[in-house]
Amino acid sequence: VANRYCTSCGAKVDSPGDKPAKVRVRPPFIDNPFIDNPFRVLRLSAKAGPAEIQSRYAEARVTARLDDDGGTEQSDRLLQAHSQLLDPASRWSFEVCWFYNPPESLFDGEITNENDVQLDFQRQSSQPGMDGTLGKHDLANWLFLQAVHSTDQKWELSVRALSLWADLIDNQDYLRMLNATYENQSLTRERLWDQVVIQQFSTAAREHAINGEAGHVVSYIEAFKSAGRGNDELVDFASASLEALCDSVRRARDTITDDDSEAITPAGCENLASVIALQAGPLKASISAINRPESEPTAVIAACNAVLDAAAMRIRSAVIECFNNNERYSGRAIGVLTRAHDIAVTKLTAGRLSDDIKSAIFYSALDEMSTHITGNRLDSALEAANRAVASATDAEQRAQAAGFIIRLTGPNRRRLTSQGQAWRESSLGGQIRSSCLGSVLIFVLLIGASTSAFILW
Repeated sequence: VANRYCTSCGAKVDSPGDKPAKVRVRPPFIDNPFIDNPFRVLRLSAKAGPAEIQSRYAEARVTARLDDDGGTEQSDRLLQAHSQLLDPASRWSFEVCWFYNPPESLFDGEITNENDVQLDFQRQSSQPGMDGTLGKHDLANWLFLQAVHSTDQKWELSVRALSLWADLIDNQDYLRMLNATYENQSLTRERLWDQVVIQQFSTAAREHAINGEAGHVVSYIEAFKSAGRGNDELVDFASASLEALCDSVRRARDTITDDDSEAITPAGCENLASVIALQAGPLKASISAINRPESEPTAVIAACNAVLDAAAMRIRSAVIECFNNNERYSGRAIGVLTRAHDIAVTKLTAGRLSDDIKSAIFYSALDEMSTHITGNRLDSALEAANRAVASATDAEQRAQAAGFIIRLTGPNRRRLTSQGQAWRESSLGGQIRSSCLGSVLIFVLLIGASTSAFILW
């Protein structure tokens, strides 16, 4: 049985049988940070005291020993949960992240009757005194649990959960209750927010990033911004998910290694660029969502930018090797370099790739001009020469292309095609190959410099 979530309320509904392909289906099991909470592992309420914890642990251990399938692994989980709940230094954070009146289905890892559960928690939260405070606690956790598993209401549910948590940790009765239980832990408002709320959202966002659901990471970031959280807090919350996204970009970058020369083909370059772009896009979107001013750099953002630049330069080096071997800068090379430019972040790397693209366009235009001259299409050759002038990156290239224009528009232009092989190879083809070789040597030097800088970083 699979869960499908309502677009208006977040409740689970039956999937229609006529169009299953358009339904985003999630498994019926809860994810972290809830699945590994020791209160859930031992099937306990957050109210459970030491005696109840000991009793439930002994009962669950016997059951695990009788289980022929994964009994040892389950016994280890039970022992860890037992230890965590009997240690006040660790128990308090798990209590804050669990339910005082948990729905029974959560112990089986399932999410059922979302609307009914939410209504119950809302009724409890409206009660006076500590009962109402505990109801708000459960409602905040329930909204966050729904946000974790929602496919299309993540932002809305996250904003509501953050708002409730902000109100809850400002509640003095709630703080007094926790500090009365954990008198040596100094559970201040700031500590609860940093180590519980931010940590919960960070864990959930990282899970989405690892699972390739980077769009949900952006939803969390936007929710934090809508809740009025500052940039420092956004970076702290998002750092774990950004790191996971960076790992995905690194793995994509290593799809083709420098030693795998047989894979460096035009098709291989295009595939490498596609694989890297698929992973780099979500990382860039997440960084952009944080929207941190350039005047306030952080180590996390700087590291992400370095990963993206390195990925762009990896595509660039593949293009140079591939299209140098083929002695042509074709439209395919320009397309791949453009994708690398879209991935680059810093002005230095983006500017270098922009120059590469112009050089590729320049040599592609000259190559096309040569083909047109060979085919006696002089008007088309002139158009190609004008494109070469427009894309020239320095005075030498402009002078070279301008010289071809003079010859193509001069009084002897009709004699160009009759000059045969000498014109095509020594006058034009030789100059193109020589210029390409010089450009490639410059590229190699630049790659060496950029690689050294990245290693030093």
